[in-house]
Amino acid sequence: MKQTDSPRTPPAHAGNGKSRAPRGDVDPRMLDRIRAAAAVVRIRQEALYDRLAERFHAHLDAGGDHGREAREAAAEMAREQLTASGVLSPPLGERLKAFLLRDHDPAVRHRRTGEITSAGTLSCVQCGAAMPFARTATIPPCPRCATTEFAKTP
Repeated sequence: MKQTDSPRTPPAHAGNGKSRAPRGDVDPRMLDRIRAAAAVVRIRQEALYDRLAERFHAHLDAGGDHGREAREAAAEMAREQLTASGVLSPPLGERLKAFLLRDHDPAVRHRRTGEITSAGTLSCVQCGAAMPFARTATIPPCPRCATTEFAKTP
């Protein structure tokens, strides 16, 4: 066995020895395509939430009772109908149903950035800035202080 006097220096890049460009070098055109695709997904989810909410209100009004159990049953029936018709995937249906029940629960009034919310006004819990929503939308960070937590007022 041959021994050398100099210690072996590790390769510049860990892994399999193949070098590649740093991950921070992303093509701006690719970022634009990613942003556009994300916007399409967001708009589609907002529209699906509105469809789920329409069915939810129809079931809730038909039942007459607006208690917690009635809200959960109406949301489940609306989710099942849209999932059975192929409009919603099961995981997305569960996610939108959770947002719907949260929006109609009088005890839950806090929202976070990235969640979907219905029309109404959100107030930033840090700076108090009011963000009115005329339609269903994904919640952005606060435009004044960039915090991510809000209180909902109907």
